[in-house]
Amino acid sequence: MKKIIILSFCFLTIVFADNEYFSFNDNNTIDFILTDLEIEKVDDYHKIIVPQKIGDTGLIGMPKLPTYTTLLMVDSSKKYRIEYVVKKSYFIDNINIIPNQKMEKGLEIKQIIDKNLKFYNSSNKFPNVNVSISDKMIMRDVVLINLSVIPFNYFPGTNQLEVYESIEINLIEDGEDDSNNIFSDRPKSRVFEKIYQNEILNYNRDLRDDDYQTPSVLYICSGSSENNGSFHTNQYGGGVVCQGAMMTITPFTTFNSNYRKPFSHFYETPVYDQTDIVGDFDDNGNAIGDGTPDNPGKILYYQQNYSGTNKDSYALGTGITLNFSIPLDRGLQKQCKEAAKTQTDIQKQTLKNLELDWHFARLKHCGQKKIEGIRFAKNSPYYDLCSDIEIVPKANQVLPHNHKITKD
Repeated sequence: MKKIIILSFCFLTIVFADNEYFSFNDNNTIDFILTDLEIEKVDDYHKIIVPQKIGDTGLIGMPKLPTYTTLLMVDSSKKYRIEYVVKKSYFIDNINIIPNQKMEKGLEIKQIIDKNLKFYNSSNKFPNVNVSISDKMIMRDVVLINLSVIPFNYFPGTNQLEVYESIEINLIEDGEDDSNNIFSDRPKSRVFEKIYQNEILNYNRDLRDDDYQTPSVLYICSGSSENNGSFHTNQYGGGVVCQGAMMTITPFTTFNSNYRKPFSHFYETPVYDQTDIVGDFDDNGNAIGDGTPDNPGKILYYQQNYSGTNKDSYALGTGITLNFSIPLDRGLQKQCKEAAKTQTDIQKQTLKNLELDWHFARLKHCGQKKIEGIRFAKNSPYYDLCSDIEIVPKANQVLPHNHKITKD
């Protein structure tokens, strides 16, 4: 099955290509040029010094040789193969390439522990393959292959290192790729344009402005209160919704049972006939054993063995799980709670205003009816509705009264 690898980015993390050693020509050929080779003596070994971003063969115990890589943009519907010609090379004599060592805490062990003695004592060469391409990869909206070059051949039998100083590599289309194609043609992103130009050897910006995506910003926030089960949601009037920390207690019970069917305290093992009295002769011609049982495979009897592990066993476990969620945006939570308090005060005041309006209406209507001489009977369930309403004179009002006039 054809493998397709998808390259994922986290911020601007990317596999760096060694494009300073490669150049791409219009006829789909790649020139590899190796210059300024530096070799360092490390005890009894020699180490090829390269920039930190250059990888190596990575096989533990085998010669540590640099590996140069670059990314090539290809057609998703085509298959590819490579052919190469070494244009220029030379040999370095009396060199003992250091073997790759294991890593500890991100650093290679300095002491030579791992060494493939079978290879180092042979007349073979390493590596077996000097130039290779990877399976197709997808970097967001382009299809790529990784070109790897190991421009060295090490011969431990003669302590020689062959160096490929110049290589011409041909990238050849090799038919249609009818495997599952997950690449979709979508608008390119300008954000990744510089990454493409820096990391892809044959990247060609041959696009119109309409071929690019419209710039946009994606905000990733926590889920809505209805969909977030980690927080308790309080909803108030006026569209105020606050989420608070919540502790969830979940009790659980587990039960396990192990048993043997049919149940038995014993198991049987066969005892074989180990008799060995014939098969050879001594110096006097007498039959003696030859070290091989005379009746191989013959079972004399079965021996019973007691096992305490064949008993039925049961296990019961109970407990609870606690989940406690704490919001990280305390400032926003505080503002939301203040808004919720304000909304609650408004609702309380609105309720008081409605209650006051109701009492004023009761005062008006009950007073009017009492002036007209109308009231609820004492046995009426509504008698108390107007019982606290009193009729008093208006300010500066003179009520009807009589005066007694006397003569002096």
